[in-house]
Amino acid sequence: MVVVYMLIIMFALFAVGMPIAYAIGIAAVASMFFFSSIDISLFATSALTGMDSFPLMAIPFFVLAGKLMEEGGISERLVALANLIVGKIAGGLAVIATLSCTIFGAISGSAVATTVAIGGIMLPGMDKANYPRPFSAAVLCISGIIGALIPPSLTFVIFGAVTGTSISDLFIAGIIPGLMLAVSLSVTSYFISRKYGYQGLPANRSFENVWLTLKRSSLALLVPVIIMGGIYSGIFTPTEAGTVACLYAVIVALFIYRTLNLKDVYRLTAVSAKLTIVMMVVIAFACGFARFMAVESVPQAISGFLISITDDKILFLLIINIFLLILGAIMDTTAACIVLAPIFVPIAVENYGLHPIHFGLIMCFNLLLGLTTPPVGSSVFVTSSFTKIPLQTIGRALVPFWIGALVCLLLITYVPEISLCLIKK
Repeated sequence: MVVVYMLIIMFALFAVGMPIAYAIGIAAVASMFFFSSIDISLFATSALTGMDSFPLMAIPFFVLAGKLMEEGGISERLVALANLIVGKIAGGLAVIATLSCTIFGAISGSAVATTVAIGGIMLPGMDKANYPRPFSAAVLCISGIIGALIPPSLTFVIFGAVTGTSISDLFIAGIIPGLMLAVSLSVTSYFISRKYGYQGLPANRSFENVWLTLKRSSLALLVPVIIMGGIYSGIFTPTEAGTVACLYAVIVALFIYRTLNLKDVYRLTAVSAKLTIVMMVVIAFACGFARFMAVESVPQAISGFLISITDDKILFLLIINIFLLILGAIMDTTAACIVLAPIFVPIAVENYGLHPIHFGLIMCFNLLLGLTTPPVGSSVFVTSSFTKIPLQTIGRALVPFWIGALVCLLLITYVPEISLCLIKK
């Protein structure tokens, strides 16, 4: 009953518009104080120890690297490269947006950052080509989540930190699912565009233009190669990879592209620090919330409940997918991951024999898809703000893309080799 009271308080605070982190923290502390014999100091100590994690040090570096690349002229170069690859096909601009989000996501690690960086460049061109703005908004919104699925992913960093799962393996396991989602969204865009007559732009494939485009984008394309090559070969850890990405971004933006100066680097460092602080507050409060649930034996209760429903792995995965999709629509991805991952991972591994990396991909994919769904999905809110399209209009335009994403989710769920085939045995 204590947990029931806590959840009622938390969702009531969500309903009145309180920020996610504070709603979680207040719900946990109030429940400890009024309905439980547990000392509320447990929340404070759990919040502090939750932040005291070496893997979480990767977050500020990947955030800063993404910001440096975003404002350092990388986005424009990647869009030009994508246009060269796709050319004038049905829905070419939509496919370019998805492809650009995929490449930029391999730099930023953030869904929202990817949507904003690519959306700001692609939206005017899509408007000029007479693409309906709701369709453009839907493409940019859902393509952005590739940025948090394909490595380096901040969501994977958080999942690995709270469950003790290898972040390196999570990064590697996310490559094929991320590319699958990109293909699925591109195919969906193509068929919708073919039906309604949305066209791309003619690509100048002269030798001179191809060489110039490849030259301009090559340094940006090296970022994911350096990060994943270093991690996969064991040269550095994911946390160290974040610092390498930052150093590389500074060198490229300051001395090669010369699109930023020292004042810009200082400003972007301050912006990244603020974003990191917000994320760490959410992480801290969610860790305190999760610890309280653990002390109240919630994981054991959930485990017993699920086993009483079914001991079949296929049905268990279906239940988990439905639950996480619903939760992702009403709860912040970071908070949901921190609260639920320590509960569900042991159940999935010990009771149903799932690989922790495979289950991590399932869980993160579900929660990231929640970023594109109201009422809490941050990607759909951000997309609505810069496209000036109402949430409900974007939601209707997103339906065919959700169908494509759900097909990918089912394949990832029931074909574990998709996620595990690249991991070293």
